[in-house]
Amino acid sequence: MQFRPRLNKYQYDFLNYHKNSNVVGVISDTHFPFHHKNYLDFLYETFNQFQVNEVVHIGDMVDGHAWSYHEPSNEGMSASQEAEKAQKECERLFSLFPAGHHIMGNHDALISRKAQTHGLPKQFIKTFEEVWKFPKDWTSQYHKEIDDVLYIHGTGKSGAYSTVALMTDYRQSVVSGHTHSNGGVNYRASYKNLTFGLNVGCLIDVNAYAMEYGKNFSKKPTLGCGIVIDGKIAQFIPMPLGSKIQYK
Repeated sequence: MQFRPRLNKYQYDFLNYHKNSNVVGVISDTHFPFHHKNYLDFLYETFNQFQVNEVVHIGDMVDGHAWSYHEPSNEGMSASQEAEKAQKECERLFSLFPAGHHIMGNHDALISRKAQTHGLPKQFIKTFEEVWKFPKDWTSQYHKEIDDVLYIHGTGKSGAYSTVALMTDYRQSVVSGHTHSNGGVNYRASYKNLTFGLNVGCLIDVNAYAMEYGKNFSKKPTLGCGIVIDGKIAQFIPMPLGSKIQYK
């Protein structure tokens, strides 16, 4: 492994030790087209540093503000405009990471839920992959297991220990997103094994109108991504944003 000046000695030794490992890079909730403008550079730099060889998007790839069950912003884009911008961002992501696994989030499921609400059978609508033009080496599913670690969006759980609750429910290590205000990892040991719960936060633009609902929340979004090595070591990598995230 070539030494990279931006890595300190500890990071270099750590990566060199794990150079033959399976390293999963986890993309947190992006909510296209209401993503942070620097998210893709951050992911590229982080995944390159850790020599990621497998990519998972933890869900809520697309926001769906204009077609959600909540009242859309009066100042926002039309559904077609939002879909067009989201599609362009999907293409940018797929271009940088040509293979990966997508986990269905609650926002991603809005299209099929709307079809269900209006009584449309499945054969009348496109799949999520078809709608957003997934390349052949990207898959989409509600959960994915890699190296005995369960990757799941986390719908139905909330709070600082939502991923710990999932880890307890499934009795194995779990990686989730969904809870924007938390990012981090908790390990739990028993006499049988050691498991972890990793919440990867989000990669949203906190000032986007689709995120107005959280403007007065005391807990603000935690931006970052996740790294999992051989299903044993989990890390949350915060996105460098300075000391504060400022709302307008």
